[in-house]
Amino acid sequence: MAINKNKKILISLICAAVFSVISIYVLCAFASIREIWFYDFKGQWAISAYFFKGVDPFVLTGTEQIPDVSIGAVPKYFGTVPWALLLGNLIYGGFLPYVYARFLISKQLDTENKAVRILTFLLSFLSINSFVSVLYGNAGVICCALLIIAIIKIDKNPIILGVCLAVAMIKPQVALLFCFEFLLLKKIKPLIIAASIDVFAYAAVCFILKKSPVILLKEFLSIDIGNQNRNVGLFTFLKYMGTSDNFAMLLSMATGIAFVIILHFKTQDGIPMLYRFIPVCIAETFWCYSWWNDQFVMIVPALSCIVLMLADNGRHNILKQSAFLFLCLFKQSLIFINALPIASAYPENTNLFFTLWNYENSVITLILIAICIYNLKRLAAVYSRKQIDKGKALLNN
Repeated sequence: MAINKNKKILISLICAAVFSVISIYVLCAFASIREIWFYDFKGQWAISAYFFKGVDPFVLTGTEQIPDVSIGAVPKYFGTVPWALLLGNLIYGGFLPYVYARFLISKQLDTENKAVRILTFLLSFLSINSFVSVLYGNAGVICCALLIIAIIKIDKNPIILGVCLAVAMIKPQVALLFCFEFLLLKKIKPLIIAASIDVFAYAAVCFILKKSPVILLKEFLSIDIGNQNRNVGLFTFLKYMGTSDNFAMLLSMATGIAFVIILHFKTQDGIPMLYRFIPVCIAETFWCYSWWNDQFVMIVPALSCIVLMLADNGRHNILKQSAFLFLCLFKQSLIFINALPIASAYPENTNLFFTLWNYENSVITLILIAICIYNLKRLAAVYSRKQIDKGKALLNN
């Protein structure tokens, strides 16, 4: 039975890898048509270049002002928090944390089957969320990787943990919920270190640009980072019923925070720390604005699906967890591929494409929330059983 089980798991992982390659191919074709290759990298380079010249890049974003022809214009819709003008330069293009996080993830599997470990590692490289980050030149996947490293190394070194959180905070929509969970876990020292680094970076930016923190923050918040179709979280669909962006986002944020708090106290002890963060990983994808590259953290709930496949070799369980695995890894791809025919049929009507996208996103997110609750209960049972088996082994010895 063990051989059959491993074969089924390998088939599931291979199918996921093949689907990921197909998704990447479709996305590359879309990117070539829209000419969006390295969009964010170009934007980060431009604002960083102006920043180090002492020019405020926020007032240039999306305008036709070009103070320096060698740098060029700051792309429309490109926005980054003020402290990222300094800290962002440390990681844009630096994919080492991403590779290290993948290595740590593959080591979390409790199996001697090298094929499963290798496929899990390769699948994470083929993840569509990772590829989107590469395609755009966006730091989202690196921020997510730093957060995963912080979770796995949570009890090792508070300074390293604090540095990881500080740099990840160049994308607050990605890192803030994780900081909140660390606060619930009473990991205060790394949070103080992270806050100190970000405050220092913010102060340095204000000093170089000779502007107050309040003015810089106002300039950042005034940047148009999207259009009426942008996703603002779980309740984005409410915009099509007449509500404002701010109301839909605030409702999404309140739901995400409540979800994390409830699941924090409901999750049983004994589950490895990495999987205690599954609710945070799910909530990070729906609590406010979130794009593909910001959702690399979904590799954590996907990993839990593989753990549960290894723990139970029943055919129905492996099929069920395979379906869960696909949703965790390919939520955005499934929506994109499904909505693409609409975009092709009605290229002039972008509203129709994004309306379908946002409705489907909310539905699949609700399914993922249900999966999260279900798998946390299964994980608690699996690790409880493992503790009992270890206790019996000690008694027998």
